Amino acid sequence: MNNLPWFKFDPSQWLTGSISFERKSIKGAFIDLMCYYWSKKCEMTIAQAKQVTGREWKELLRSGVVKVDNDIVRIDALKNQYDKMLIDYERAVANGRKGGLAKAKKTKKITYDNNNLLKVQPEVLKLLGNDK
Repeated sequence: MNNLPWFKFDPSQWLTGSISFERKSIKGAFIDLMCYYWSKKCEMTIAQAKQVTGREWKELLRSGVVKVDNDIVRIDALKNQYDKMLIDYERAVANGRKGGLAKAKKTKKITYDNNNLLKVQPEVLKLLGNDK
């Protein structure tokens, strides 16, 4: 999975959660941090977080919406979402692969040898131009 284009964002939590009591500059720094964190597959160092948030970094730590473990930044709500989406994605890929292999076996265009290596029928190779 190369890139997840979005994360779940609940406006009611934004307006009533612990971040709602912070100044607008802190809220802005936090949403920037969330976007950067998400784009980096929920892996970020303190140095990266400080670059994104600037002088608001200490306030974000104080507020508790951001946590740090051994120089690694954590935003639990996003990390939980990311992990669940990754599991769902991997399951979908595996299921798609199973479906594709089942269909291919029915049409007998591909087979597997004892080592699980893909063998392509000669007519498929000709179509692909790889019949050497």
